[in-house]
Amino acid sequence: MSSLEFRCKFCVSIFGKTVESLETRVRQARKYNPDLIELRLDFIRDLDPSKLGGIRKFLKGNEILTIRSRQEGGKSSTLSENERIELIRYAIAQVKPSFIDIELLTLRKCPILIPELKESKTKLVASFHDLNGTKDLVHLRKIVLSAPLKNRSLFAVKIVTRARNIQDNLKVLSLYSRPRQNYASKLVAFCIGPLGVPSRILSLFLGSPYGYASLPGEPVASGQLDIRTMKRIVGMLTQ
Repeated sequence: MSSLEFRCKFCVSIFGKTVESLETRVRQARKYNPDLIELRLDFIRDLDPSKLGGIRKFLKGNEILTIRSRQEGGKSSTLSENERIELIRYAIAQVKPSFIDIELLTLRKCPILIPELKESKTKLVASFHDLNGTKDLVHLRKIVLSAPLKNRSLFAVKIVTRARNIQDNLKVLSLYSRPRQNYASKLVAFCIGPLGVPSRILSLFLGSPYGYASLPGEPVASGQLDIRTMKRIVGMLTQ
């Protein structure tokens, strides 16, 4: 194994409509020895605090909890935005996961989340998703700089846009070309969609602290590679 491959880390994103099915997928994901596992809780039917309590029982410390907003690709059709935010707050205070993904827009709407993260010692993945396309590089940089970059709770800044053409990959990957700044080691930026696959791989070689993958046959987002394929491609490129 080369030193470059050794530095590449992987997060397996999983989903389930029930707590029980999510737990089964967590066990499956752990067989691939991922560095992180993202639990997409917005897929769970009728998500409520009692179900979050059930999830706490099988956490081992390397999980990212995500209750994605519908505006940025979330799958819950029953939660109102206020209910979703209250569940995020409950997860931080009561479940106390090691990591949680919260949209930058949500952080702006609910700034109390930042001190609550500090109190619970939960690390933040501050995310942005543009499911319609990819805007210009200046706009994307402004989004990155809007993250709480100096906050000790920040683990990563995740920027995801939809690739409408191959050039969109270059726009997003150009975020890594900025002279070394305080966000450089925390930036996770790539494109979704079939045309965005190259950015998922190349971002790892440009400095992304980790890359997202799925269980075989169960992509969570368009263009997402499964963990076996992701590792195989990285291995080939680092031989």
